[in-house]
Amino acid sequence: MNSWLQDRRKSFATARASSVGAMGSSSNTTEQPSTSRKGTQRNGKKKTALHETNKRKGKRPSANARREQEEARLNRLQLEHTDDSDYDDSFRYDDEEEEVVDDSENDGESSSMVDDETGSIEIDTTEDDDDVESVYTTITVETTRTKENENRKPLGPFSSYFNKDKKETSTQIIVHPADPVTDLQLAVNDITKLSICMKNVHIDHDVASHFLKLMRGDGRSWEAIAVDILRQKARWQSIVLEECTSQNDAANIQSDNNEDYLDLLLAHIFAVDQCAYLHLSNFRWTMHTAWTMQAIMFSKSLSKLQLDLIDLTSSISMLRRGLQDNESLTCLITSRCGLEDDALSELLGHLPLQLEELRIFGNKCRSKGLSALTEILSNGDARLQLLDISYQHVGPNEEFDVQFLAASIRKNTTLKSLDLDNDSLDDGHLTHLVAALTKNRTLEELMLNHNKITGTGVAMLASKFGEMKGLKKISMYSNVFDAAITNTAAGAAASSKNTRLSTTSNEN
Repeated sequence: MNSWLQDRRKSFATARASSVGAMGSSSNTTEQPSTSRKGTQRNGKKKTALHETNKRKGKRPSANARREQEEARLNRLQLEHTDDSDYDDSFRYDDEEEEVVDDSENDGESSSMVDDETGSIEIDTTEDDDDVESVYTTITVETTRTKENENRKPLGPFSSYFNKDKKETSTQIIVHPADPVTDLQLAVNDITKLSICMKNVHIDHDVASHFLKLMRGDGRSWEAIAVDILRQKARWQSIVLEECTSQNDAANIQSDNNEDYLDLLLAHIFAVDQCAYLHLSNFRWTMHTAWTMQAIMFSKSLSKLQLDLIDLTSSISMLRRGLQDNESLTCLITSRCGLEDDALSELLGHLPLQLEELRIFGNKCRSKGLSALTEILSNGDARLQLLDISYQHVGPNEEFDVQFLAASIRKNTTLKSLDLDNDSLDDGHLTHLVAALTKNRTLEELMLNHNKITGTGVAMLASKFGEMKGLKKISMYSNVFDAAITNTAAGAAASSKNTRLSTTSNEN
């Protein structure tokens, strides 16, 4: 037995010696294919790894030595950077504008940027270090109308969804007027669909029946029901009814004996209460519709209501009764609804306090409506953040007095955006607004496009830029000032303390 073990050991030693010799001979050649993958390359890797490990263990520096090496490396990099002759601490490089701005002679003051594409004025204002309320802000003044800064109205986001070429992966259920019943039936168990859009659809008994089944969830599979439960929010993100007609519309009958299916749909939308955004546009609004809309007071899921191109004059009393008791609505849009000053005063005087966005563009707001808005902005419990009172059809001999509205903005702490486009505002109105902005700290955006502001008003506005702490953007293209007067205003603002102003004009 012992002789057998000795023979085995000798054979293993001989095999190992031959493999080591083969490794040595292969290292002296330029290219040598490996003949023993398991014995040669694998053992070589083990030896190399073991050698490197022993080397690291024997020469690992201490913590102090590593710290000194790192400091020496940083010092070397700093010396290499400062040796560059183009390096100067008095300059900083702005990546967005791709230009070098000299700040060496403007300590404690502001710098300005010029945007050649949008024709805008950008002012950076920096207060002195001794000021406790020292801030650094950028005010952009748009003086040229472009495609990028044009505020396009109306705000309905669903006009493009009715395109037949839209991909099937859309979350919108597009109900076409050619075959609305089929479109509604195909979406019953499609859990990816979150919105219903109907345009130019004649609503008869069959369409109304399938619409209500889809909205309520009748006939859904248990998987679709489970998904809705897990969502823990309103089933439908939006329901859009645009230019739809019902049976009474087609026959021009307003008798109580005939069912109006459009009003029936609205009644069930509020009853089911599974819609977050309801958009009604350009259809016949009857007294029955107004009575139906009063059910909005019971809604707990509806957060946005948009009414476009609907005559609400005769039913504003019933609409405001439903709105004033609602506790979920945060956005109200009543655009181009033919509302006169008295109707707007009644509506605006009974809005819910939780409202954050209010848009009434395209109506006829005057002194009574502005007075109601003043009370909203002066109410400490109101949460209004966006106010749009643009395009109020102010005639040549009419007055759109914003003096009291501007006074309420002084102490307001919630409003962030104010839209006064196309309201026939002149330099006198601008004076009241500027006086309010020097005291307000929360308003960030002011839109004064398509008004009657001259170069004198621009110069006055530019002289007060340093006192406006919260304002970030002023849009005032399509006014009556010209480029020469605007540049004069820029020079006047540049000479004021802590303000530098640059202008550019875009002739495109």
